[in-house]
Amino acid sequence: MTNQAIAVLNAGSSSVKFSIFFQRAGELELNLRGQFEALFSRPRFVARSAAGDTVAEQTWAEGSHWATTAPWRT
Repeated sequence: MTNQAIAVLNAGSSSVKFSIFFQRAGELELNLRGQFEALFSRPRFVARSAAGDTVAEQTWAEGSHWATTAPWRT
């Protein structure tokens, strides 16, 4: 059986919040949540586990073009 996942996005004027849920035994279980904030000033990304532990975090310099240096880019 394959795992099913649902991504929930909430896009505002200067931030994007997200949550990732996995479906297990017919129930939705929060797996990861976080946000990109201050997108047009001093961008910051943070992702936290369901328990609240920080699993990824990055802040960019004010005025930087964050999309070209994002942690998921290789």
